[in-house]
Amino acid sequence: HLFIAIALLSTPSSFIEIKNIINRYREQRIVILDPVQREAAEWVKSNTPVSAVFLPSMTLLDKAPIVQDPIIFASGRRATSAYKVLIFTHGIDSFERREAIASFYQDPSKKDLLNSFPADYLIADDILRINYPDLEIKLARAGHVVVFDKAPIRIFQLKK
Repeated sequence: HLFIAIALLSTPSSFIEIKNIINRYREQRIVILDPVQREAAEWVKSNTPVSAVFLPSMTLLDKAPIVQDPIIFASGRRATSAYKVLIFTHGIDSFERREAIASFYQDPSKKDLLNSFPADYLIADDILRINYPDLEIKLARAGHVVVFDKAPIRIFQLKK
């Protein structure tokens, strides 16, 4: 019975990924990591604990072409959250977590907000820069250290 329950609960994400695979096939495109994403994923695998949790820009998106951030996926680490539709289809109310993340993005010096959601590292990319143009400056001023930096990816350590 446990197997049946697990299979039923994982069905929505399976359908989403199958739909994405079919769409990518029709559009003749495949999600492949670019060289910087591969390098970042390798750095994450080599320099962070397996239990590390990453805060990706994907948490900002209503829809995404993929289910998870490619760096997190390729490194085998966990994400704080995925895009809204994926979370919703799993019946998870992420409103409070998303509000806490948005508050942290507005003022990363409020480190107590990090207790509201799991995140050891933050992946800054172009999506994040578009939505929060001065976030990286605020993160640095708040004492969050850059641990990986190769344009366009920058990874900040949020917790020690």
